[in-house]
Amino acid sequence: MFARVATYDVPANQLDDAVRHFQEAIREITQIEGLAEAYVLVGRDDGRALTMTTWASQYALESSRDLASRLRRAAAKEVDGSVVSVAEYEVALHEVVAEGM
Repeated sequence: MFARVATYDVPANQLDDAVRHFQEAIREITQIEGLAEAYVLVGRDDGRALTMTTWASQYALESSRDLASRLRRAAAKEVDGSVVSVAEYEVALHEVVAEGM
């Protein structure tokens, strides 16, 4: 499994709108085969946000790269935010501790 993690600066008062825009972006990226999971995390105190997507293969991760880049920039721009960083990783360990969360 592989993952892409992006961090954002978002005005704190725009975080709920940012979540909606990220959700729309996730809907679009599901068109690419191999998406396993998607997360949106927000820091309400400091206006930071993080997205993480996991992919079934390196090929799926690479295939999603261009579309993901366009979608993340557009989502951030909609709320006067910015993309701070993007990194890709191989998932070395994935463990689900509690089912149904």
